Amino acid sequence: MAFQYGSIAGFETHDEGICLTDYPHEARWLAPQEREWIIAELESEKHAKRAMGESSIWQALKKRNVILLALVLFFANIGTYAFIFWLPTTIQKASGRSAILSTALSALPFVVALVTVVIVGRSSDLRSERKWHTSIPLALAGLFFMFSALSKPSFPTVMLWLCATGAVLFAWTSSFWVLPSLTLGESAAAASFGLINSIGNLGGFVGPSVVGYLLSRNHSHTVTTEFLAASFVVSALLVLAVRTTK
Repeated sequence: MAFQYGSIAGFETHDEGICLTDYPHEARWLAPQEREWIIAELESEKHAKRAMGESSIWQALKKRNVILLALVLFFANIGTYAFIFWLPTTIQKASGRSAILSTALSALPFVVALVTVVIVGRSSDLRSERKWHTSIPLALAGLFFMFSALSKPSFPTVMLWLCATGAVLFAWTSSFWVLPSLTLGESAAAASFGLINSIGNLGGFVGPSVVGYLLSRNHSHTVTTEFLAASFVVSALLVLAVRTTK
């Protein structure tokens, strides 16, 4: 069945189907004033990036900020992926519940994260501030996760600290990915995203592997938690070392 030209919830409909428009001036579902405002904002951002000077891709990969941001993501992913991977096991040991129930309970920290990601992202946009909105959630993730292991409380308290960790575990991501654009030109920023992702995603392999190794060597859960908490803190400190333009 062919569609007639029109719009559905922000998407343009054509005879071939439904697709998202490529440019703001093509978005007929926006009011003319809204299209003009978006176009003006995009042009302003382009001029701001060009004002920082042109740099080649290879120059961008050697820049201090690119290396710092790659390391930020690397250490953050060490803690994040290990937290996700070992969360059901952590809950099962603290609660004594079955594996199925522990896995179901492990969804709670991520339910909380759905709310905090939106709140922190909106706060970062409203204040046009990125570094602290990235660093503070990372530091809190390390602190809250440490509390879940050190206090030896009842299971509800452990679950409370795990949910608090989940609340800030992803809250830093929206502001973090603005930082490359604030420090590099257009072509350089595109290349830096690839490098940051490549190095950062290695942390997703390192974190679970190190935790598995420590547990296989009969180290306590507290030791593994300290390692992951330290990774979050290191990541938070590295963010503060990034230099951005006002």
